[in-house]
Amino acid sequence: MKSIQIVGRKKAGKTSLVVRLLPLLQAQGLRVSTVKHSAHPHPLDREGSDSWLHRKAGAQATLAITAVSGSFHFDLPAAAEQTALIDQYLGDSDLVLIEGWKEMSGPKIEVVPADKEGRVKPPSLLDGGELLAVVLAPGVRPKAEDLSPWGELRGVGAGDAAATDRPAGAWAQSAPLPCYVWEDVPSVAQLILRWRESQG
Repeated sequence: MKSIQIVGRKKAGKTSLVVRLLPLLQAQGLRVSTVKHSAHPHPLDREGSDSWLHRKAGAQATLAITAVSGSFHFDLPAAAEQTALIDQYLGDSDLVLIEGWKEMSGPKIEVVPADKEGRVKPPSLLDGGELLAVVLAPGVRPKAEDLSPWGELRGVGAGDAAATDRPAGAWAQSAPLPCYVWEDVPSVAQLILRWRESQG
């Protein structure tokens, strides 16, 4: 199983990007799962619900099943073990898209908004060598100097040869980073597919 993190500032468009990528990647025959990570400690099970009462009474875990869906509730193990949950529960997936969790080690695509003057904000993850590409938030139309020296517009009308030519293990930080406009999610999906193939 391979995973890519979709990261970015709050309200930049991370969820929208994941939702747009899913059908494009699944159309290629991949079994794609997702993880939504939040750094904020809020409960996922509603206080007072039957499953919450079961756990409060001592159940180690509760599986809630309806006619159309199910949910699994349990107390979260130590932070060091959180990534093991992805392998345990999503290990049979071909690809996992992880929304958020930028502190986790692994390849990332960052959604980047514009500042108040309309200039592209630099990615927050330029240092660290894990950034595969940048997706510009909806409505962001950069000038070349906005992306220089860290990025270069790719995809629609710009070609994507530099991204396809990257050898395995050399995706991150071989500047300039590929940058995609919001409307060009198909090119982002193609980049993810090429990255996945390069990982063996």
